Amino acid sequence: MRSQEIPDPVFVQDNTINQKVLKRQLVSQKYEVTLAGNGLEALEILQAVSDRPEDNKGINLILLDIEMVSVIYPI
Repeated sequence: MRSQEIPDPVFVQDNTINQKVLKRQLVSQKYEVTLAGNGLEALEILQAVSDRPEDNKGINLILLDIEMVSVIYPI
């Protein structure tokens, strides 16, 4: 059972298979997961949330893949 003290995460991952696997695991634990395919998408999500604080509960947790190819080798 999920603790209400743990916020719903943003998961930043460039590998779509890893996105699907972790999202399925987190959703099964009753989390609402927001996916971002790279760091820029994550920043856009954070900006959108900060622009509309009344529409959502905010983001307090980001799970980040630190070995994204697009970060190591910019496209």
